Parts: sequence; C-alpha cells; structure tokens
Amino acid sequence: MSSTEDPIKDLGVKEEDVAKIFFLSCQPVHAEHRDDNSCAMCRLLEKFKESLEKESMQPLMRELKVKTLRMCSLDVPLLEMPTLESNFADLDDAISVQDEELLTFTEVLQVVGYPVPALLQEKLEAVLSQKRIPARHTRRSSAGNENQFLSYTFNKNIGKICESLSAEEVYALRKFITQQGETHEDMKEMAEAVSVIKSVASLQASKAMKDAAFYYMILFMFKSGNLTSLYTHQLESYLEAARSLLDKTKPRDTEHITKAIGQLKRYQITNKPPGVCMIFAMLEGREDGSKTDVADVKALFETEFNYDVLIKINPSVKDVKSLIAKLGESRNMFYDSLVVWFMAHGDKTHLFVKDGQIHRRTDLIQPFVDIDWLKTKPKLFFIQACANRRPRSYAQADSRGMRTSTDAVALGIDAGDEWKKKYLPHADFTSVNNFADTLVCYATMWYQPAARNEEGSMFIQTLLDALRRKGTDTCIENVLRETTYRMNSIVLRDDSDRTWRQTPYYESSLQKEFVFPKEN
Repeated sequence: MSSTEDPIKDLGVKEEDVAKIFFLSCQPVHAEHRDDNSCAMCRLLEKFKESLEKESMQPLMRELKVKTLRMCSLDVPLLEMPTLESNFADLDDAISVQDEELLTFTEVLQVVGYPVPALLQEKLEAVLSQKRIPARHTRRSSAGNENQFLSYTFNKNIGKICESLSAEEVYALRKFITQQGETHEDMKEMAEAVSVIKSVASLQASKAMKDAAFYYMILFMFKSGNLTSLYTHQLESYLEAARSLLDKTKPRDTEHITKAIGQLKRYQITNKPPGVCMIFAMLEGREDGSKTDVADVKALFETEFNYDVLIKINPSVKDVKSLIAKLGESRNMFYDSLVVWFMAHGDKTHLFVKDGQIHRRTDLIQPFVDIDWLKTKPKLFFIQACANRRPRSYAQADSRGMRTSTDAVALGIDAGDEWKKKYLPHADFTSVNNFADTLVCYATMWYQPAARNEEGSMFIQTLLDALRRKGTDTCIENVLRETTYRMNSIVLRDDSDRTWRQTPYYESSLQKEFVFPKEN
C-alpha cells in the first residue's frame, strides 16, 4: 500500500453507524486472556467507554480507521493455482481468527450500507476462494446489503433490538442495573461500568450515543459471561425491568420490548442461507416413493426455506463419515442450523446403507452433534426407517386402508427459590453439553414399521405438508404434534388385511424455540 493511498478516504461512515458497525463485527464470545490490550472485545469496550465519558463518537471513529487500515494491511496471499492442481493440493481451509475478522467486518460494512475499500475486497475474495467458503455463491456484488452470511446472527438480532429502543428505554436499563448494584454484590461491577452513561438527555440528543450506550452494556454482558447467543435470560429480565420502571412514570407502548423478549426466546436464525440440509437416501430396494420424498424435501428446503441442500443417494458407511467430517470444517461455521434427513431400511438401532449398516446414535447423530461450530445451534434429524425387529412386507390393500410398503447467579432465570439456592451457585453459561440443542424425530415408534408407497412415505409427506404450511410461523414441536395427530388418524392395512396406525416419535433437547425463518 502506497503512502498516499488511503483505503477509507471514501468510506464516509456516519457517526450514527459506527457503534453498530463495531458491534455487528465483534465476536460475541469473550475468551479468557491475561492481557486486555490483546483482546479485541476488551479494547472495544474501552473505546465505547471513552466515547460515553466524553459524550463524543470521535474515539470510536478513530478506532474504525485504525481497524480498517489494519484489515487492509493483512497478509492474505493470493491463490494462483489451476483448478485441477488445487483439487489435489494439500490446502489449509481452516478459518483463522484473522480470516473470521476480515469476513465479518467486510460483510458488516455492506449490510450497514457502505462500500468495501478495494484493498479489502481483494483480500476478501482471496479468503473466500482459498477457504472454499460455502456462501461464496451468495455474494452477488461488492455493494448492497444482500450478503448476510458471514456476520454473527446473534449480534444482528441484538442490533434490531437496539434500533427499536428509545433513549428513555436504554437509560432505564442503565438505571435498573445501577439499582441492582446497590443490593446485589454480583451486580456491582456492571453497575460501576454503566455509570459512564451520564444522563438520559445525552442519549436523547444523539442516536449515536443512544446506540453506543446500549451496545456498551451488551458488550459488558458478553465479557462477564452473563449473555450468550443461547443464554439470554438476564437480558430478557433487564428489558422487562426497564419496561416496568417506565410504566411507573408514564404508560407507553412497549409492544416492541415484548417482541424483543420473544425473539430472544428463539434460536437466532438470520444468515442467508440459514443452514445446511443434508439428505441421505437409500433408493436400492426402496424405489417406490423414495425419489418423490427426496425431491419434495429438496424443493421445500431449497426453494422455500432457502437452505443449502446436499443430497447423497445410496450412501456407503465411508460416505456418511466423510460428509460429516467435511461439514465439521470451520469454513462452514456461519451456518445457523443443521437439518439431516435419513431415508433407509432400518431396525431399532441401525440404519442400512449401501455396504452395511450404521448405528443411528453413534455413527450418525453423535458425530454431527460433536461438531464444534454447531454447539449451541439447533440440529434437527428426521429419520424415515422402520424400527422393528424383523422386516415386514406390506403390499396393496383395498380402499379401506392406505396402500403401503415399509422401511423397517443468573439474574432473571425462571425457577423456584429452592432450586436457585441449590443449583445457581454452580451455573456456567459459557458451555453446553454437546447433545443439547438437538431434536431427533423418528418415523415410527420402536419395533414398529414405517409406511411408504409409490407417492412417498406417509411420515415425510405429512411432515413436509405441515412444515410448508406452518414451519415459518410456529415452533418445530408444534409442527411435529400436528404431524403425529394427523398420522394417527390414518388407518393402514397390510396384505394380510390387518389394520395398524403409525405413530412418529421424537426426542428433543432444544433449549429455545426453533422456527424456520421467513424470506424477507
């Protein structure tokens, strides 16, 4: 970069946007460290604090220029290698901290409405190419706000909450935290921190200061471990308390706060694409209706839910292991969710693949939930297979039944006082059990067959119909309840003129509501 070249000369960021740019591009997890100067979040907190103390956005504006210049100076080697050679090269496609910062910062600039400097754009394209980022095809241009895959979903939702809050409401948050600091020992540090927010008048006079004050409080909660993308109960309680404080002085419309709290109770799904949908389908020996199931799942998730869809027909044991391993690579970290469909013959514990069998739990579900970047993100599994001890054959029946064949101190946490006294001293919201945030739905109960005919399997077709009608409006558990209700109303008849009913079954460790996102 020449001495006369200024990569942000024409960036023109307004004061009212600088706090938002910094917050949206900040990793929402605070890692333990010894030196605050080397921690991006701690450094950012100090700059927010300085701006609030001086009631001026200049400290943050200067920091933005420093960050942009640093990003433009990053050493990102350009990959100049023929496609065939690159396919066989031993390339490192892991996302480094530097790569992650570059990817998120450039996208945030675009989302907020600013052009990416040419030097940054060049480095961005190099990282996207070298690391084989799956969202590369979504980046249609270097300007505009259509690219929303490489920034942090939780931060974007917090940003929407910030936009909805007034200066009075933000200051009410500060007031409540200060009051709690007077009576709760574990709140004193935060109460002291928010004292830099001087008055409601300063927030009323400047939207930039109002936003900076709110983001400063959120960043402090990140740092103290009292707020994560999954555990939001403390922020929910703060918003409730702020509303109550304001209602005592003057009744007002607080529907936006109610909406914000409701959104915090859901998994945050805002990236585009919102997730990856993987379909494993054994067609050998299951030709009737299976192709229809695959096509219908693909159509719904790709066209209506806008997921990236990967299909593997007649997978082998090696195929399943290989695809799970590839999904686990860090370049896929920006997906917000995972949906897996498995269609095959099976029994109570195994699913049959091309060259043998895999254990439902240890060979399929567990390897997925052990993926590091999927921790705290929703993972849904839908398994269309029998769960009976022996294969059962179902042939054509008359009109009395469906014609089928079969596939075998956490302030704000809602709890009783006794529970809080016994367990809260041991609470840690910085990590979760790997199997948390997982839902597994089976087409049928243990030791029961699963119906399928030339028009598809009853489980998949009934579930897809419910998802199509209600998947973006209500949580997945409600969708599955309707699916179970409707399937139990159908009388099935086998070739021996026996009648039976199929009952889906699901188990869930989801900690929040999961609702498929609507396309804006």
